[in-house]
Amino acid sequence: MKTQILKLLASVILANVASSAFAAPPSSPQPLQGAATVEQATAVDRNISENGFDRTPLGERIAEDGFDRTPLGRRIAEGGFSRTPLGQRIAEGGFSRTPLGRRIAEGGFDRTPLGQRIAADGFDRTPLGQRLAVTDSERAGRVHA
Repeated sequence: MKTQILKLLASVILANVASSAFAAPPSSPQPLQGAATVEQATAVDRNISENGFDRTPLGERIAEDGFDRTPLGRRIAEGGFSRTPLGQRIAEGGFSRTPLGRRIAEGGFDRTPLGQRIAADGFDRTPLGQRLAVTDSERAGRVHA
């Protein structure tokens, strides 16, 4: 009985070894040389690059630092939106190119109707300022002692 069990066990082991030795190869075998062969096979595909999708149609429009090659990116400059219609009206230092900015100067509102009447040092251009001087009332026609 003992010998029969040993023979049965030996035949099962031999059957396993024989079936794996004569088995059909897998449908997509891996190359025997390793990664070098796999690398050559993927290097032919020009749509995939090492760092992303820069060779695809979408990748040709997107640059590394942003979307400066897209239609939207052509209108937007690095420093802001200076190439858009709104950006053409707005200057770097403020809104000096807008209709409102043409009336307002850097130092204040000296280009507005109110600013034309008010000077930088006081209100000498207003009706009241024309009558009152800065130091005394010499323009008012009265000099107080």
